[in-house]
Amino acid sequence: ALGEIEDRSAAPALRAALKDREPDVRKQVAWALGEIEDAESVDALVGTLQSDEDAETRKMAAWALGEIENPKAVPGLVAALRDKDADVRDMTAWALGELESPAAIDGLIAALKDAEWKVRAKAAWAIGEIADQRAADALSASLKDEHPEVRKMAAWALAEVTDH
Repeated sequence: ALGEIEDRSAAPALRAALKDREPDVRKQVAWALGEIEDAESVDALVGTLQSDEDAETRKMAAWALGEIENPKAVPGLVAALRDKDADVRDMTAWALGELESPAAIDGLIAALKDAEWKVRAKAAWAIGEIADQRAADALSASLKDEHPEVRKMAAWALAEVTDH
């Protein structure tokens, strides 16, 4: 409910609840903070993204950081591109695309070689959103990826980065 009404005054209590012992509570709290889009919550959400033992909670923290769109989150998100869970890495790439920060390019280029095709495809999409020409060679290489969705996203992203 606190996320739905987007009341920023609830953010301090929600940040404290990111330490709740129940993963479902922490996940809902991360969602609510993303809905509120409270920039003061970036550090707490990055901490959750980097250290929570629950993959769904980490994934929701990445989503929330993408919703908040604060560049302060970029280093923590880039680090999370190496998370052990593919769904977390996928959501992290999405969040970096939402932030559109050139500071994420090197991490996203590395993610183009992720073991999971959906992470590679999302990384290509994120690079296209950022539209940074430094990624052109890596995107060109991704045009030969084994998965058609990765090739499709790489082609789209390549057009975006070379058009700017």
